[in-house]
This record gives sequence, structure tokens and C-alpha cells, in this order.
Amino acid sequence: MSVYNPSGSGNVHVDRIMGTGGKRVAAKKAPAKKGMGFKAAAASAAKSAGVSSKAGAAMVAAASQKASPTAKKANPNLAKVARKGTTKGAGGKFVKKAAPKKGSK
Repeated sequence: MSVYNPSGSGNVHVDRIMGTGGKRVAAKKAPAKKGMGFKAAAASAAKSAGVSSKAGAAMVAAASQKASPTAKKANPNLAKVARKGTTKGAGGKFVKKAAPKKGSK
């Protein structure tokens, strides 16, 4: 006669339910892998396009600015890329750069 053993009865479904006191629990998901950073993405884009690293950074910045709201929700780092003509101000907010004074070089 066999005795029920929740740690290894051979029936995975029963073990999952009975091993938690009868409560159904979802299987644990694997943690998401970290994606590459801005500099690595810029270097990769520059290498594949055969252009300078500055141009590669511009390509990645343009793509991040065109990202959909769904993409920005999935990857909040896309919202951290400054638009052309802006700079980071106090509190991490983007503000327009001051226009250059006329007559100065």
C-alpha cells in the first residue's frame, strides 16, 4: 500500500494542487532577460549600417522616439531618450534648449 507523498507522487498535477494545501497556484515564470543598453544598440546599428557610431546613435534615438505607447510600456527606457533640440532639466524632465542669441557665432 502506497502513501501519498506531495513531494513526489509522480502526478505533477496533484502535487501542484495538494502540495499547496489544496490551493491552485500558477506555475512560476522565468524572469525576463535584460536587453542591451543604448550604447550597445547604437554600436550594433552603426556596424550593421556601416556608418559612424554617432550616426548609429541617431538611428537608435529616432527609432526609440517613434516607438508605440505599448512598446514604451513594455520598455520604459524608450521614454528616457531625449528628442532633438531638448535637454534634461530638473527632475529628469525634457525641456527645450534655449535658442542661440542672434549675432553670436
